[in-house]
Amino acid sequence: MDRITKPKQVERVLCFSEKRGKLIWSHTYDCPYRTVSYTAGPPTSVQIHDGVAYSLGMMGHLFAFKTLDGRVPWSHDLHTDYEIDIPEWGISAAP
Repeated sequence: MDRITKPKQVERVLCFSEKRGKLIWSHTYDCPYRTVSYTAGPPTSVQIHDGVAYSLGMMGHLFAFKTLDGRVPWSHDLHTDYEIDIPEWGISAAP
């Protein structure tokens, strides 16, 4: 995962080939860091289990990706969907 700030603030999840390091797929989503003091994010690692990659971004964007093609079977915005407060350091635990 990484973060881009220009031209707009987004987070990205990227999948690379294990053998050659070639980009297989990427997923980008809007993610302005409005309420966090630490802007060097996201601080979590993507977790992979049974062909699904799980990512959790700084502002609580939780995604499941099919590892083969990057398809998103489900996602949640934890802040909006569950009304959680985002700490000043953001969400920083691996899913």
